[in-house]
Amino acid sequence: MRLKIVGAHQGEAKGCRFLSVLVDDHIALDAGSIASGLTLAEQEQVRYIFLSHYHYDHIKDVPIIGFNTLYSTTIDVYCLPVVKDVMMAHIFNESVWPKLVEIPSPKSPSLIFHDLEPYQSVEFDGYRITSYPTIHAVPSTGFFVEYGEHNVFFSSDTAGYMAPIWERIRPQMVITECTYPNRMEGSAVAFCHLTPTFVRREMEEFKRVVGHYVPFVITHINPHYEDEIRAELAPHIEELGADMLIISHEDMELDV
Repeated sequence: MRLKIVGAHQGEAKGCRFLSVLVDDHIALDAGSIASGLTLAEQEQVRYIFLSHYHYDHIKDVPIIGFNTLYSTTIDVYCLPVVKDVMMAHIFNESVWPKLVEIPSPKSPSLIFHDLEPYQSVEFDGYRITSYPTIHAVPSTGFFVEYGEHNVFFSSDTAGYMAPIWERIRPQMVITECTYPNRMEGSAVAFCHLTPTFVRREMEEFKRVVGHYVPFVITHINPHYEDEIRAELAPHIEELGADMLIISHEDMELDV
C-alpha cells in the first residue's frame, strides 16, 4: 500500500493542512485536506472516505470534494452514525451547503453515507477496513486497513491507551498523533490528545502486547508547538531509530 500524508497538522496555514491520509490514491482516512491538498484530477480518484469523528478539522473537505466531483463520481463515506447526523444537521442542510446526498439525483448522488459501528468491517476492491473505538473528546474510531499481506492502523485523534486494540490486531504500521508538547500535558489530557511522552508510552504498550515495535507515524501536530514537539521527540527517535518513529509532513509518501 502507498500512503500519502495529505495533511499532517492540527491547523491550516501556508505549508500546513488539516489531517488526511490517502491510501493508494482512492481511499481517504479523515478529510481535513483532501480538497485543499489535492488537484481536481486527484480528487476525482477518491472513491471512499472514512471519518473518525465529527470535529471540523477532520470533516472540513467532505463538502468541498463532494461539490468538486458532483457530476463525475459518487463517493462512499463511512463513519459512526453520530458523525453522519452532525454533518446532515449542520452542513448538508441546504443553508450552509447543498444536500450532496441527494444531488445531482437521489439515485446517483455525489455522496453516500454508510454507518460503520465499532468492530464492523467493510470490504471492497480487495481491501478490508475495520473500525475500532478510540478514546477522544467525542465519539471516535480508528481504522485498520488491510490489503493482501499489508496493513496499517490509523488512530486519528486519541488520548491513547490503545492496548485493547493491539490485543485484536497486529498492524505493520501505526499512524497516530502528537498534538501538544510535554509542558501542555494538562491540555492534552483534557482534550484527549497525545504529547511526546504519551507517544512513547503508546509505543511501549504496543511492544508489551505485540512483542516488538513497528513504525509509529506522527500526525496532527499543532503548528504553534511544532518545534517543541520535534525537539521532545528527537531523543526517542535517536533511541528507537528514524524508521520506528517518523514525524510526518504534508505530501509525505510511505509504503507499507
